Amino acid sequence: MTDSDGNFETLIKLVIIGDSGVGKSNYLYRFVEGEFCPIRESTVGFDYKSKVCILPNSKKSVKFQVWDTAGQEQYMSINKNLFQRVQGIILMYDISTLSSFEHLDQWMELIQQYANNMPLILIGNKVDLESKRKVEKEKGENFAKTYDIKFFESSGKTGINVNESFFCIGEDMLEFTNKNNIKPKRGSEYVISKENYKPKKKKACC
Repeated sequence: MTDSDGNFETLIKLVIIGDSGVGKSNYLYRFVEGEFCPIRESTVGFDYKSKVCILPNSKKSVKFQVWDTAGQEQYMSINKNLFQRVQGIILMYDISTLSSFEHLDQWMELIQQYANNMPLILIGNKVDLESKRKVEKEKGENFAKTYDIKFFESSGKTGINVNESFFCIGEDMLEFTNKNNIKPKRGSEYVISKENYKPKKKKACC
């Protein structure tokens, strides 16, 4: 569900992080443009796109401003700075690349250091490559349970669970701001400061 770009109640900012090549740019392009565009070049540094949507559960009109980051380690400092500008995080891996899943713990360490307690979801992307799957869905589910976060498998190519995952994190972000009594600044933009972050302990994995 979309609305005109100038008509929305709240601006909420997201950042997508994960290894290079997991499909962050195509996933975001699918959400904003509604189609697949095979992007061959890796994002250098960061970029962002925006879209106005009516969230299906709360019926709130929100403008998503989504930052797409480079996954290479040399751009970690950019990601750290972006954490201070956003209210939610999409952490992504590629179901066809085992190393991208194995690196999730490193990404979680970064999140817990700079953006702990911020709304977060886990995305296992590229389910269109089922024949090349290297990470079973159960592993993604178990990882999400360990950190008590929501989990989706998606495809920027086919659109599976792209809108659904964005709507999910959008609803969580609105609930988070309301629950923590975070006041809007600069018009309808919500800003979450470090004072709102509380340590979250990692659960024991079975």
